[in-house]
Amino acid sequence: MALRIELGLPAEPEKVPTEEERILAEAGDGYVTPAQRKRLRYLRKRRGDAPRLTLRPSSQR
Repeated sequence: MALRIELGLPAEPEKVPTEEERILAEAGDGYVTPAQRKRLRYLRKRRGDAPRLTLRPSSQR
């Protein structure tokens, strides 16, 4: 548990951190690699796209 707190992750193991939270915890106050920055930008850009999968009635297809 101390390692989780040290890494900045939630203390309770039942809450699985998102990929964005994990990347930010790894970086802490230090250097964010270009690959991490690119991944964060991708994740944040597509955050609003999640509820896109809605089922339409067959008459509207």
